[in-house]
Amino acid sequence: MIRNLRDPERWRRIALAGLRGAVEACDRRLADPMTHIRAGDKALANGQTELSIACFERAAKLDAKNADAHRGLAMAIFALAAGRESVMESRRLYRRASEVYRTILEIDPDDETARFNLGLSLVRSGASTEAAETFEPLLSSKKLAVQATFNMAVILSSHGKLQQAANLLRQLIRSKNNMSESDLSNAYSRLGEVLRDLDDGKGALEAYKEAASLAPKDVAAWLNLAAAARAQGSYGYAVTATRKAAALSPFNAEIHLRLGNVLLELHRATREARFLDKAVEAWRASLKIDPSQTDLQRRVDIYGRKDPNAP
Repeated sequence: MIRNLRDPERWRRIALAGLRGAVEACDRRLADPMTHIRAGDKALANGQTELSIACFERAAKLDAKNADAHRGLAMAIFALAAGRESVMESRRLYRRASEVYRTILEIDPDDETARFNLGLSLVRSGASTEAAETFEPLLSSKKLAVQATFNMAVILSSHGKLQQAANLLRQLIRSKNNMSESDLSNAYSRLGEVLRDLDDGKGALEAYKEAASLAPKDVAAWLNLAAAARAQGSYGYAVTATRKAAALSPFNAEIHLRLGNVLLELHRATREARFLDKAVEAWRASLKIDPSQTDLQRRVDIYGRKDPNAP
């Protein structure tokens, strides 16, 4: 027994067997797509986007039918494209991502998330017509109909098909399709934008009213309503909406400036001095937040007098 323990040849054979086993185990791990998928996930989480792409590409090469490998690859390419300053380079990457999403759909034709992301990558690569065709089947999806409709409306609007975009958004609003109040508010806001572009000021105003009532803590919703009311000459409504926005964002100099401007218009429409006083008050609030507004300071100096026409 002691002789065996002292036998160097025996120890060499044991070491070689252990090394061979370790190499075989390492080879098995490297041949397993999941090894590279896990590495890709970790690299992506750490911001090592190009490394994660290499890992997912290796996994996809080992198993061309592994949808998770392709999903990870597409996600990593999307992340890389989003960080590119060059429009041409980002579009090239989005085109590459769209090719990967097509591969995923070949593997799993029912993957609605992949179809939606294919649509997004096509939009961002500049292929909006093809993107619209991609979003079309998702308009009746239980999970993705809302976002697909929003994107389709944007595409239709960009192609000058404003009435079709408005009809599509109205259809979504009527269906309510498991929509949250936030989604419904967003749908009304988007409808307001389209109707405004259609020169339907009254319709836009009604849409923005609905949006604000559904999202009473959304500053943008109140500002949209204020702008629509102002465009329609409903200055009182515009003042109320702008005050709501100012209350939600009290340290925003721009909103106080807007409030003062619409109060001035209300003063001019009614000739009531109290609205001019309130306008000056709002402008002063804006200046308190941002004193660098020299033009606004001159306006306050002029309108802050009891008689603006006095020398």
